[in-house]
Amino acid sequence: MYLEIAADSNQRETYLAVHISDVHLDNLYTPGTIANCDGYLCCHESDGYPKKEGEIAAGYWGAYLCDIPTRTFTTMLDFIKAEVKPDMLIMTGDYSSHNEGYNDIQEVTEYVIQVTELIKAAFLDTDITVLPIQGNHDTFPLNIEDFSSPGINYPINHFKDSWRDWLTEEAIETYGKFGYYSMPITLRNGKQMPLGSRVIGINT
Repeated sequence: MYLEIAADSNQRETYLAVHISDVHLDNLYTPGTIANCDGYLCCHESDGYPKKEGEIAAGYWGAYLCDIPTRTFTTMLDFIKAEVKPDMLIMTGDYSSHNEGYNDIQEVTEYVIQVTELIKAAFLDTDITVLPIQGNHDTFPLNIEDFSSPGINYPINHFKDSWRDWLTEEAIETYGKFGYYSMPITLRNGKQMPLGSRVIGINT
């Protein structure tokens, strides 16, 4: 036994979202350098240039064993803006390079701010809503987020202000204390989300 329910013939609002994760920008990426080096992260000047058989050169836009140059990320943002034209962009972290063992708390923080500013610049004259959260590569040390007391996490409290254009004041305050936030989703383009819609931003 089942109850037959007539289809809702009313026009429904639809939403287009782009989800980006694991940007892993690398400011040291150098085209032409060895892309298949012996180290953990290649495509750097310090890796040298291909001289032996089997060594692969890093391409202009990127290489498989490397993180990406800024130009690759900004070109993607330009495509999203011009061609996709989403209602919202959901960013789920890992903005810094895989420079593990050599980076520091300042470098990790600066990468998050850099990616944030690149997005702002690309979407400056658009009404795209941005909803961000940090990844496991965006605090220091890697995979560790210290919230033994509210507001103690250095990276988060040094890049949270760059997200003020995207989050409410209440969300920013909570985020700085505990590394998560929740707030109503208000689309900048005027589209109405279903009543009670919220974003919950948390890195587990």
